[in-house]
Amino acid sequence: MQAMLGERGLQGWLKTSGGKGLHVVVPMSARLDYDTVKAFSQAIVQHLARTIPQRFVAKSGPANRV
Repeated sequence: MQAMLGERGLQGWLKTSGGKGLHVVVPMSARLDYDTVKAFSQAIVQHLARTIPQRFVAKSGPANRV
């Protein structure tokens, strides 16, 4: 994941949520609008869930985490 973000000039870290697993936090420039950031985030999450399904899920909720 770090390599994928690094290739795009981004840096991220994991944050515990207390009950929803781990979240990947990536600070982004305020020059990007909400819809652009949301679409980018969803594309990354869906790619990770397809590529490494034993580590990542694209849909939140305890039933989707093992």
